[in-house]
Amino acid sequence: MDAATGEVTWRSREPGDGFPTLAGDRIVVATKTHTLHVGRASPQGWSELGRLELFDDLAWTAPTVVGDSVFVRSLGELARVDWEAAATTTADSARPAVASPAFARFLEDLDRAADKAAAVDRFLATIGDGPLIDPPDRVVFLYRGEARDVGIVSDLIGIRREDPLQRVPGTDLFFYEAQVGPSARVNYQFVRDFGPPMLDPRNPRRAPAGAPGDEASSLAMPGWQEPAHLSAPADGRRGRLEAVEFASTLHPGATQTLHVYVPFGYDGSGARYPTVYVLDGDMAREQGHVPRSLDHLMPARVAPAVVVFLPSRDWGSATARSNVLPLEVEMLVREIVPLIDRRFRTRAEQAGRAIVGHQWTGIAAMRAAFHDTGLFGGLGLQSLIMLDTDTLALEPLVRTAAETPLRVYHDWGFYGHASTREAVDLRETNRRFHEHLRTKGFEPSGGEAQDGLGWASWRNRTDQLFAALFPLGEIAWQAARSHVEHPQGGGMHMNQQAHGLPMDHRPDSSGTCSGGRNTATCPCVRRRVHLASGFHTRAKPRP
Repeated sequence: MDAATGEVTWRSREPGDGFPTLAGDRIVVATKTHTLHVGRASPQGWSELGRLELFDDLAWTAPTVVGDSVFVRSLGELARVDWEAAATTTADSARPAVASPAFARFLEDLDRAADKAAAVDRFLATIGDGPLIDPPDRVVFLYRGEARDVGIVSDLIGIRREDPLQRVPGTDLFFYEAQVGPSARVNYQFVRDFGPPMLDPRNPRRAPAGAPGDEASSLAMPGWQEPAHLSAPADGRRGRLEAVEFASTLHPGATQTLHVYVPFGYDGSGARYPTVYVLDGDMAREQGHVPRSLDHLMPARVAPAVVVFLPSRDWGSATARSNVLPLEVEMLVREIVPLIDRRFRTRAEQAGRAIVGHQWTGIAAMRAAFHDTGLFGGLGLQSLIMLDTDTLALEPLVRTAAETPLRVYHDWGFYGHASTREAVDLRETNRRFHEHLRTKGFEPSGGEAQDGLGWASWRNRTDQLFAALFPLGEIAWQAARSHVEHPQGGGMHMNQQAHGLPMDHRPDSSGTCSGGRNTATCPCVRRRVHLASGFHTRAKPRP
C-alpha cells in the first residue's frame, strides 16, 4: 500500500495468511500455518528471500525484529531465529503432485500435447459440468479463464479462510484438490483477482449462501441424495401461510410480523394441533424452504402442526452470557405463545409445543426452553455457534430431563464449522454439547452430518428435525384421543378424509378394521397412520 495515497500497489497470496513486520528493506511474515518468511519490501510485489517451517501449532502474532534476530511465537511455543545474509529461498515453484488419478493422467497428457488449449478443451468436455469427482473421495475444483489469481472459499476449508488455486503451467486452467466424504454435500465459491466471491461458471448447481439472495455453487458427492421433501409439493395438498401482526405490551413500540404455517386439513378439522416456533423464520422460509418441506412431511412422516416463523433478528451470542432473559425471548414466551394459542386451535400444553433455533438463534431457543420448564416439550438445534464463553454459560442452564422433559434434536455439519486458522472448531463444541445433553438424561437425535453450514445444509434435514420433535405416532395419539372422547357422526374422524386416510378403516369389537385386517398387520398400522385416525382402538397405542 502507498502510504501517501492509501492505494493498494500489489496483492499476493504468498506467503500466506499471517502477520507482517517491516524491518528496513525487508518484510518478515509469520503465517498462521506456522511458517516464517522473509521478503524484499518492494513496490513491485512479493519477492521471497527465505522461508522456514517453524511451529507445529497455530501462530497468531506478528514477529518482532531485533537486530539480526526475529522473535516469533505460536499459541504454545516461542522461538528466536537468526537471519543470515547468505540465506536463500527454499520455495519450490514446481507443480506439486496430485492425488487424483484422473487429473494426474490429464497433466501427463498435457505435458505431451502440442496444443495445450485444445487439450484442456478435450479434458473439460469429458468430465462434464462442475468439479472433477474422482471416486471415492477425491475432488478437483477447476476454473478456466483470464485471471492473475484465483482462490476458493468453501465449507471444506472452514470459516474466514481462502485458499489459492494453482495454475496449470502454460494454460489458463486453475485447480484446487481436496478430499471429500463420499456422501457429502458442500458449498463453494471462487475469488478471481481478489474480487468478490463468484459462482463456478462451469457448475449449474446452486445453493443459498449467507445473506438473503446470495448463492454459492454446490458440490454433491455420488453418495449424496437430494431430499425428496425439497421438491415442489403436489397441488391441492398444500398448507398456507398466514401473516399475524404482533405488538408488544411488555415493550411498547416493539412489533413483529409472524408468518404462521397452517397445515393442509386444518380448516376441515376440529382437532387441536401441536405448535413449532422457528427462530430466524424469514431465512427458514426463504432459504430453507421449510413450508415446502412441511407440505411433503405432514401427515406422511410428521404429525400435522402449526408452525410459527418468527422474523429474523440479531439474537447475538450475548444471549448465552447474560443473566437477563433477552427481549426477543421474553416477548416470545410471555406474549407470542399466548397470542398463537388464542388465534389458532393449538394444544396449549408443554407436550404440544416445540422451539427451533440455528446457530446463534439456537442459544436463544435453549434459553426459552430451559427458562420456563413448563412451556416447551421439544427443542430443535442446528449448528450451534458456541465459543468457550458460550459453552461455560450454557451448560449450567441445561436442567435434567426429569426437570425439563424435552424431545431434543441436535445436528451439525462436518464441513464448514471449523476456523482452522483461528483455533476454533465448532464441530468439537457441538459434539461435547451433544454428550452433555446425554449426561443430563436427554436422548438427542441428529448428530454430525456430511454437510456444510447454513440453510443449504440445514434444509436437507428438515424431515429429521420435525419427525424428532413431533413423531407421527406419539403426537397423533392426542388427536386420536380427542376423536374417541368426542366422536363425530357415524364414528368417522372428521380428519379422515382431510389427511388422506382409508375410508374403510373403522374399529369393531374384535380388534380389526372394517377392511378385515387385524391391527397388528394392517398396512396403516405399520405406517402408524392409524394413530392419527383413532379408528382402530380406544386404548393408547404404542408409539
